[in-house]
Amino acid sequence: MNAYFELGGHVIETMVTNESTPGRPPMVTARSLSKQHHVPQSVIRAVDRQAKADTGISPLTVLDSYGRAKRARWALTTAAALAAADGPLPFGDAIAIGVLGVYAGYELKTAFTQLN
Repeated sequence: MNAYFELGGHVIETMVTNESTPGRPPMVTARSLSKQHHVPQSVIRAVDRQAKADTGISPLTVLDSYGRAKRARWALTTAAALAAADGPLPFGDAIAIGVLGVYAGYELKTAFTQLN
């Protein structure tokens, strides 16, 4: 994908080679693992139940908690970027840090609660 910008009277061409844009990390579920690895959901759930019975730890819960931590990191870095890009008035900063900060706190609290 090519994009053109005009800076100081000069046209600058940029090229983006990767079509996927970074965004909020996806949730990891039995369904998403099934689609990604082409394994039936019933097999993934059976393995999860067996691992939890053997070790007391659910791999799907661990993966979900890790995903929540990644989404919390995404929210905090997005809030910091929005606050840095905002103008001199602090209204955008307050909204970015407030909303995304609360979301990050929720994801972290849920991630730690799941693992305990």
